[in-house]
Amino acid sequence: MMNTVKGYAQEVIKLYNGKAPGSEQWKWEEKTLTDPSTGNRTVINVSDPTLTVYRPNPAHNNGSAVIICPGGAFHVLDMDNEGYRVAKILAEKGFTAFVLKYRILQLDPKDPFAGMEEKMKDFKKFVSVMDADVPLAIGDGKAAMAFVKDHA
Repeated sequence: MMNTVKGYAQEVIKLYNGKAPGSEQWKWEEKTLTDPSTGNRTVINVSDPTLTVYRPNPAHNNGSAVIICPGGAFHVLDMDNEGYRVAKILAEKGFTAFVLKYRILQLDPKDPFAGMEEKMKDFKKFVSVMDADVPLAIGDGKAAMAFVKDHA
């Protein structure tokens, strides 16, 4: 997938060679959902973590980098609002911005938000559902930091 920002191609980097450690047996397929009213994209069922790089214009590069981790309560990733748009703004300000697509809970692609309201009524239960997957997301964040540091 290649996007462009003011003429600079975006690079998508896989965080791991092969399957991500800890999710080798995951078989579900990642899916991008688009809100018909806004066009904003969210991603569900991430099992192949990546970094999408937004590079600044070389004339304005300030030598700094930032990793952006879009939110979504470990259920979805709000890639447009909390990822790509932020990266574009930071790249325009001279930063090299990396958008991290990290592992999250598996959801039913036919109705990913089914039961969400009910889950959120009991926050302890809501959080306990994520216990197995949050450490994997943290691992993806650490792998992203190592990649950026190694390629600074």
